[in-house]
Amino acid sequence: MPAEVKAQVSSPLPDVPPPLRTAVEFTSTKREQLNYRISLLGMPIGTAELQAKNDKGEINISLKVKSTPAISAIYPVDDLIETRHIAGNFIITKIRQQEGSFRSHRGFTIFLRDRSVFWMDLLRNRSSREAIPNSQVLDLMSAFYYLRNRPLQVGTTEALHVYDSDTYTQVPVEILRREPISLPAFRQADTIVLKPNLKTDGIFKRTGDVTIWLTDDAYHVPVRLETSIPLGKITAELVSSQVDKLEPATPAPPATPQKQ
Repeated sequence: MPAEVKAQVSSPLPDVPPPLRTAVEFTSTKREQLNYRISLLGMPIGTAELQAKNDKGEINISLKVKSTPAISAIYPVDDLIETRHIAGNFIITKIRQQEGSFRSHRGFTIFLRDRSVFWMDLLRNRSSREAIPNSQVLDLMSAFYYLRNRPLQVGTTEALHVYDSDTYTQVPVEILRREPISLPAFRQADTIVLKPNLKTDGIFKRTGDVTIWLTDDAYHVPVRLETSIPLGKITAELVSSQVDKLEPATPAPPATPQKQ
């Protein structure tokens, strides 16, 4: 091997900055898929699928919301949010919305170390680079998963730093109470009830107050969400779930004693 090539091969790699955010802050499972039935005044109008994956420490989150065929003929809804964490230092989010005549297709990248966001509106061909106040800022979906991994205490308020709808905002989340509830298929669940104070016009663009019920256990699974529109109250209830747990780390083999 030529000397100059050998020197390049043996030279150390450039330092890779450690991650500012780690996967364990957002999920304790390898994969989680939650399926919901969405109802308006008790009538089914749509479905939602919430999914999170931990791919060797890289977090991927997606939310799909679709109206039923009968409702789509009158008011079609087809929303998709996708979020990807890169090396614990970048968060890439894509948001596509179709709700009736409303259309939106946006995306942004949060640069946690640079404390900045690059934002794009793909339909209107606009973009901007903005500063954010700290490295705790997350997109709305990542902030929700981060909240689920917090030790929630009734009577307290959790403060989230969120970039949503092209805007940075602080989102206070009130931990209201514990409450047993009934779910579809005659299931019962002990829950913790939360109320986030959303101030942006993102995925919940035309809704009123939002209330969320999480299971009162270590996983804090969202089992019910209620909000309102001019026509009445909308409810999303969990109908099925699939969870793949992380495989336990394989312990290192014991060191072989060296002969003296």
